[in-house]
Amino acid sequence: MATTTQRGPLEAATGGAGAEVVGGIGAVVLSIVGLANVVPELMLSIAGIVIGAAFVLEGAVIAAEYSRALSATETATQRSSEVGGLTIEMLAGLVGIVLGVLSIIGIDPQVLMAASAIVFGSALVLSSGAIARLNEIRSQTASAAGTVPTQTLMSAQTVVQQAVAAAAGAQVFTGLAAIVLGILALVNIQPPTLTLVALLAVAATILLRGSAIGSRSLSLLKWE
Repeated sequence: MATTTQRGPLEAATGGAGAEVVGGIGAVVLSIVGLANVVPELMLSIAGIVIGAAFVLEGAVIAAEYSRALSATETATQRSSEVGGLTIEMLAGLVGIVLGVLSIIGIDPQVLMAASAIVFGSALVLSSGAIARLNEIRSQTASAAGTVPTQTLMSAQTVVQQAVAAAAGAQVFTGLAAIVLGILALVNIQPPTLTLVALLAVAATILLRGSAIGSRSLSLLKWE
């Protein structure tokens, strides 16, 4: 069994992924309600705030685990580069929260929320590599420590790595789509609808990614 120090980062990552899943579900529901033409501008603003909060929380928690996991396996330069992707997520989340709040109080919500869709999309694209790399590092750490039976580890890795790879690919695709939809909304092409679709796609990706990371962390916690 792992010590409290060993289990701490994995438990934190699992909690962060769980919060990300909850945020993703909430944002999906809000976006759908907005697309159903139920106070769409308000739903759009709240969904942006929820997505921003999910980005900030998940980025902060996983960055902490990154720091611990990489300390024994990577150089300082590599560590800085990898964690940078998650720092982008945190910054994007903060920007999204601010834009959502300004939108709620009536400061040009269509423009601000279209801009938030572009910010979220950019964050998804730029951080996709960092999320995939985190999965690899956790596997390497568990294998090197000998805390998981080799055959069991390989079996768990195969299943969960496929899930994480799928999530990373979907993340890049969704990020690019959100950027395009945000730009179209900024040039006044059905701004509320396109922005809601962009946030719905981002929220769905957050849900998928949070589930993948949570599964990875839980599988390691089970055997450590």
